[in-house]
Amino acid sequence: MKISKTPVLTVIVLLLIPVAAFIYLRSPQYRAQYELALAEKGDPAGEYRTCLNYAIGNGVKQDIAEAARWALKAEAQGHHCREKLGDGKIYDELVEEMARQDKLAGRKPVKGR
Repeated sequence: MKISKTPVLTVIVLLLIPVAAFIYLRSPQYRAQYELALAEKGDPAGEYRTCLNYAIGNGVKQDIAEAARWALKAEAQGHHCREKLGDGKIYDELVEEMARQDKLAGRKPVKGR
């Protein structure tokens, strides 16, 4: 009796799909997209985590100015970014770097703290 390859391959593929999905859901890129979606909806914790992702380049291209923008948004909603980011030192550096990059790009500065 000869076994057809098609059902065997179908079973293998069906078993691999959940494994691939699990791996993707644990990737930094997925987490960054998920947290950015929360941040864009105004979630302060999502804004803070998006700030961190941009600050260190976790799942997104590192962008200090973008990190500072998200930190300011989270801080404006009462999230304690300043305390969590190195007693305010890192937060201040992010905001200063954002202002510097805005000036170089000829953009109007964002109102901060």
